[in-house]
Amino acid sequence: MDSLQTPAAVAAENSVETAMNSNLKAHAFKPGQSGNPGGRPKGFGAYIREKTQDGKELVDNALKVLRDEKSSEAARSNARTFLAAYGFGKPVETQEVNLTAIAADQIRALAPFLDPSKKDELALYLSSIVAEGGRS
Repeated sequence: MDSLQTPAAVAAENSVETAMNSNLKAHAFKPGQSGNPGGRPKGFGAYIREKTQDGKELVDNALKVLRDEKSSEAARSNARTFLAAYGFGKPVETQEVNLTAIAADQIRALAPFLDPSKKDELALYLSSIVAEGGRS
C-alpha cells in the first residue's frame, strides 16, 4: 500500500482486480476444451475452389491490385506476397542446427528406441558430433 493511498482506495482497487480476474476465469476454456469445437466446415476448401473457379478469381484480383498504380503500396505488397507464395510455393525455411556433445549424449540415451538397422549409421553420426564438439 502506498502511503498516499487510503485503505479504502486499496480495497476498492483490489476488488476491481479480483472482479476482472474472476470474469476472465469465467470465460476461459477448460483444459482440453477447444475454442472452436466445430472447426472449419468439411468441404469448405472445395466450396471455395468451386466458387472462385479453382482460385482463378483470387489470382485475377491479386493481379488487378498489383498492376493498379492507384492501389496502396501495402495492398500491392500483399498482392505480390500472395502471388509469389501461391504461384511458386512458399520458400522452404531452413535453420542450421549445431549439435554438441551434450546433444550426442541425449541421442545415445534415445538409441535403444531407434531402428536397430540404423545402429552403425547412428554410431558414425555420433562420433562425428563428438569430434566436432571437442569431446572424445
